[in-house]
Amino acid sequence: MRHTCIAAALVVLAGTAAAENAPTYRHGSVTPMLGTDVGLDLAFALQIELPIRVRLTGSAGWLPGGYAWILDKYYTDVFDGRPAVGELIKESVKNAFVARGMFGVRPFAHRGAFIDATYTFVISEKDGLVAGVIENASGLGLHEALPFSRTFESTVRVHMLGGQVGWQWGIGPGWSLRASIGFVTIVRSRATFEPNFEPSNPEQTAQIIQAAQNRFKGAGDGITAPIGSLFLGYTF
Repeated sequence: MRHTCIAAALVVLAGTAAAENAPTYRHGSVTPMLGTDVGLDLAFALQIELPIRVRLTGSAGWLPGGYAWILDKYYTDVFDGRPAVGELIKESVKNAFVARGMFGVRPFAHRGAFIDATYTFVISEKDGLVAGVIENASGLGLHEALPFSRTFESTVRVHMLGGQVGWQWGIGPGWSLRASIGFVTIVRSRATFEPNFEPSNPEQTAQIIQAAQNRFKGAGDGITAPIGSLFLGYTF
């Protein structure tokens, strides 16, 4: 994650150095974009710039397995979190849907510099989460008769706020490259798990589920992470 942010910073600085080649942006423009928020999503985005250089941007994408692995490592290595909880995070959010909204401004009429406030929503609903992942995260055991058949339905919702600064410059007629660095802070996270089997000890299973849900929430709420973004767009 640290290397990603350094790379994104270099891209932004390169764009700043090339300011004289920045395109003259059209007020009231619309720019579809494809790209990535590293560690968070691969996404399609739509950027609308109003006549007063205020920008409204929305994106929709998914969180691939490699990025879920990055989140796992960030939690365990940076925050010294328990590996079992990191594994629960990774398996729960892998392939999640990610939606982002950005409200920002491009302060200089003929320059590509911009600043955004961001909101991010992550949701993942899946069937087949292996019981062992929940057991290990909770620190307890289910002790069911058929361990290989034990799976859970899981639902995860995460809300994040953040900010970013960046540069957008032209690379050809209509085409632009947008790079930014910033941060996101998890303000609320929630996970629920439901067994796909009939527990032999419902009370014990409920305790394990509650413990795993609490550990997921505790591992997320309040955590701040850096983020670097790179998007290719075409302005109409």
